Amino acid sequence: MPGTLAQAITDVLAPLLAGALVVAVGLLPILAIDVTSFAVALIVLLFVSLPAPKRGDGEMRKDRPSVLDGWRYIRGRRDLVLLLALLAMGNPVSGFLGAALAPQQRL
Repeated sequence: MPGTLAQAITDVLAPLLAGALVVAVGLLPILAIDVTSFAVALIVLLFVSLPAPKRGDGEMRKDRPSVLDGWRYIRGRRDLVLLLALLAMGNPVSGFLGAALAPQQRL
């Protein structure tokens, strides 16, 4: 089941657009684009170096802000409170939408 309204919409539109693309250009060009994009991504990953995470002693660092500090910051900004309220209302709605749009599955 999708987690957001945007995910629910893409779950419906993506197959429709994919089918139209296959009809318009055929399967071979689509597969060529897919293989090419995979190769480009693989080549990029070969040249990217990620630093190893630093290992700590397992204790929470005291210089990092606490969760309460973060919550106080959010409460102090009206735009962030409104954004959280919108997300809190939108996620259940998208859950219902996802359930309504999901195909019936047999177990």
